[in-house]
Amino acid sequence: RIQPFRLVRHVAVAMAMQPLSFVPLLLAVFFQVYGKSCEVGGDDLCSCSELLHKRLITSFDDCTQEAAIAACRAGTCFHSGLPPTLLNVTGTLPFRYHNDLGPMDLAWGFPSDDTIEMELTLPSSYYVGLGLTADGVGDTIAGWVDSTGKAFVHDYWDAGSREPETDSSRGCRDDVTAVSGSQTQASTTIRFRRKLDTGDKGDCDAKIVKGPMHIVYAWCDEPWCADAQGNCKAYADGCLDSPHSGDAAGFASVDFSGKTRSDDLIV
Repeated sequence: RIQPFRLVRHVAVAMAMQPLSFVPLLLAVFFQVYGKSCEVGGDDLCSCSELLHKRLITSFDDCTQEAAIAACRAGTCFHSGLPPTLLNVTGTLPFRYHNDLGPMDLAWGFPSDDTIEMELTLPSSYYVGLGLTADGVGDTIAGWVDSTGKAFVHDYWDAGSREPETDSSRGCRDDVTAVSGSQTQASTTIRFRRKLDTGDKGDCDAKIVKGPMHIVYAWCDEPWCADAQGNCKAYADGCLDSPHSGDAAGFASVDFSGKTRSDDLIV
């Protein structure tokens, strides 16, 4: 039997000899052997839908922690033990939420234990925003994509019914990093990262928990923010200084635990 430290060395040597595209597979094999987290609340436990899909349970009534733990320990259903960004080399984020109001699509993953990466899509040619509060007052992330395709995403504090203030203008930090952005004729998508707990002072930033959170979202809509020709009716980049209508906003409760994957059933 190969000792763990020798296995680590063998895996490292094998990785160095393989093309970059093959590395995630080697990592997955290693973590399947030594990296599973099958305890109560473990990151590698399968969801109810995954257990049903593999016919390991017959109904949602049978979905218990004990069933998930047993499947994980038996090797019949478990996640790889890798961070979500290593689970999918295509760049698609593994967890997803959809709301028909908008519509709004939110995807996320965890590049590291203390960092979240999100992708927000809303029906606008200008700004789109996500508030990490239940009432829309406080920590907000907003962004847009300019005519050259460059994405701008920043950290704001929103008092409601007015242009949001940048965190830096309030003596705080801009803790949001833009990753990418894109536009279609019907929507804008921004992708960004920030720490779960930024440590910023005062109430500038809310803590993002790996569990249920109330959020708000909003977007620049016609004819409030832009005219029929799609021209911004204000002056700031992304048309951020123009208000949106009351219909261009929504409230939601999202479970950021990552227990519901993008291919999971919604019941």
